[in-house]
Amino acid sequence: MAQGAEALLRRLERKEVRKSGCGAKGEGRRKRPSLPGIYIHFKKEADMTREEAYERLTEVFREVFDDDELVISDETVADDVDGWDSFEHINLVVAVENEFGFKIPMGKVVTMKNVGEMVDIICEMGN
Repeated sequence: MAQGAEALLRRLERKEVRKSGCGAKGEGRRKRPSLPGIYIHFKKEADMTREEAYERLTEVFREVFDDDELVISDETVADDVDGWDSFEHINLVVAVENEFGFKIPMGKVVTMKNVGEMVDIICEMGN
C-alpha cells in the first residue's frame, strides 16, 4: 500500500476510536457538523497524560515541518523551528485540529505564545 494511503488509514482509524483529551474517560458522542443529526461514537482515551498529548503533537510537528528529528517542549516558539512562518502556522493548526478532532477557536490560536500553551489548549478542548 502506498505511504500516503497508509497515513490516511492511520488517521481514519484514530478518529474512529477516540475523542482526544487529557484525562478524558469513557465513551463520548460528537455530532459531525457536516451531517446534521448524525452522531459518530468516539472512544475517549483513558487518562491521556500531557506526555501522551506531547507524543501525538510531536508527530504532527514532524509531519508539518518535514523533520523526523524535531523535538518540542513547553518553551518551543516559532523562531526555534526552521520554516515556522505564518503560513506554516496555519498548516500546523489545521493538522493539530485534525489529529485531536476539534477546531481551535481563532481567539485561542492568535494568543498562543509557545508549544506549552498549545498543549494547554489541547488538554482544555479535549475534555
